[in-house]
Amino acid sequence: MLTITPSLLLIFTGLFILLSGKLPIAKGRIWVVASISGLISWAILILLRFLPPSGLILSSQVTQSGLPVFTAFQFTAENWVFAFLLVTVLLAVVLFEARFLETQNEEPLQILAGSHILAAAGLLAVTANSDRAFSIAWGIFDLIELSIVFI
Repeated sequence: MLTITPSLLLIFTGLFILLSGKLPIAKGRIWVVASISGLISWAILILLRFLPPSGLILSSQVTQSGLPVFTAFQFTAENWVFAFLLVTVLLAVVLFEARFLETQNEEPLQILAGSHILAAAGLLAVTANSDRAFSIAWGIFDLIELSIVFI
């Protein structure tokens, strides 16, 4: 479960940013929440680097040929680097978007929310430990990207 904790945190933060854009909350406070959630995800990833590898197996099946087919997400020494870089880029985007918070339109909040949700889907794709998990995660990533473009 600890494997997908950064992804869940980023998804919930993105949804919070989208919903709070409609409420009378100062944009600066929303930006602080976005920054803190990114930093917490970053800290969790650093913690996961020093813990023994653990994974999350969502489903497992055996094919007719006897080979197992499973859906699993796991941090390893190889994919941890990419996850860490992805969250680092997210933090760079969040810190850069602080310049545009004074504008009257809602675009900076949509960029923050979209960045958090895309980073969460990217983390799922990076930690995918099987072909099925990667296909599912990348399909989710494409659906999120498509909804951001058309909404």
